[in-house]
Amino acid sequence: MAPEFSKTGQHLDKMWADAEGNPEVSGFIGRSAQFISPSVHSLTIVTISYWRSLEDLHTFAHSPVHRAAWDWWAATKKQLPHIGLMHETFESEPGKWENLYEGFTKVGMGEIRRPLEGKKETVPALVEASGRFRTMGGRLGREW
Repeated sequence: MAPEFSKTGQHLDKMWADAEGNPEVSGFIGRSAQFISPSVHSLTIVTISYWRSLEDLHTFAHSPVHRAAWDWWAATKKQLPHIGLMHETFESEPGKWENLYEGFTKVGMGEIRRPLEGKKETVPALVEASGRFRTMGGRLGREW
């Protein structure tokens, strides 16, 4: 990997551990990581994270562990032209989105697991597309 990439990874690992440590408080729902190789000379790692609300994401962005990573990046980025960071933020109202996976690798929300009521054990968040979930209208609670 590129020089200092391991340091970048250490900061990311600390941030994810912090978010995952107490999801009821942090509002962290889960994350999905994908590796993309746009050319033989580069590797892009995309991590998509899901949060209960923009307020929860904002709180995370200003937490001590994220602030430490942010300060390290600001002080180091000129020496790391081979490493880039980006983020995109989208807000969606409950019931105004869906994800469908049929004969497809589970990525994005499809990788997220949810805790069982009152237990530490987690299960896939996906449900079978049958009954009311058979159509987009049914999944989104609409009469189409």
